[in-house]
Amino acid sequence: MRAGRRVRCRACGKALDVPGRRRAAPVSGVAVASLVLGSLYVHGCFSGLAAVLLGGSALRQIDRSGGRLRGRWMAWTGIYLGAFSTFCPPLLFHHHNPHPARRAQCVNNLKQIALALHAYQQDFGRFPPAAVVDPAGRPLLSWRVLILPYMDRKDLYDEFRLDEPWDSPHNLKRLNADPYTYACPSHLLLKPGMTGYQAVVGPRTLFPSDFRPVALSEVTDGAEATVAVVEARRPVPWTKPDDLPFDAALAPDGLDRLHERFHAAFVDGSVRVLKPSLSPDVLRALLTRDGGETVSPDGNSHVRSAINEPPR
Repeated sequence: MRAGRRVRCRACGKALDVPGRRRAAPVSGVAVASLVLGSLYVHGCFSGLAAVLLGGSALRQIDRSGGRLRGRWMAWTGIYLGAFSTFCPPLLFHHHNPHPARRAQCVNNLKQIALALHAYQQDFGRFPPAAVVDPAGRPLLSWRVLILPYMDRKDLYDEFRLDEPWDSPHNLKRLNADPYTYACPSHLLLKPGMTGYQAVVGPRTLFPSDFRPVALSEVTDGAEATVAVVEARRPVPWTKPDDLPFDAALAPDGLDRLHERFHAAFVDGSVRVLKPSLSPDVLRALLTRDGGETVSPDGNSHVRSAINEPPR
């Protein structure tokens, strides 16, 4: 009944404190804040650095309290979670859920590539071939090198030796100077010098496999319904004459779904988003330049029954 209270001794008259139950030390509020902030990275709020700083402050506060404060495990947990979210961001989460700004940048990249192809066509009367070839017909450099002057990178174009292969000692030094336009910002694991933006190479595409340049008049299916460049799943060195074969583009794993759908640049200079559920027949019609099919530019309708939509 009198535990924890001050009473007077009946024998000597002195005031005495009656021992009672010891109250638990309170938890450090700073430690709690560190734990909460460190946990927020799961919801996409990257407050990891604040969690690390608060966790360190909480540990010092607990040490100085002489046992009057608890929460050391909370502080350490906040520090670990904060460090993880700061220095090891969940790349796979962003890979499957790309930020809208990255999608917009990817569309802009493809737009610049499509406009550069058109500018090249206006100067030479034909689109660039899939590759620069030597007198024997062996491919040396990619079409991506040929359109550099139309992407405000004539300085880089002038550094290449067009009579040497992409991996010659001289040309190979230019590989890591790739323009940022050739790298999709949503492809966070893409190595320097690599690109997923590729032409579809085939006998009836804009880039024939025999490396013959195609004129705009040969695109009889319509520039607004013919694909020029896609995002391929398999990245390649951007200077290498290596692109996506026609049959591989039709395969289920040929095109990349970095944005949950397919981005494609069309011959008319527009960039459109194609659904992953696109039928093989419609995709084949979009990839060929003179197949005689009639499809909508977005590829959402069936062959020979589509409505021609204005390009975006």
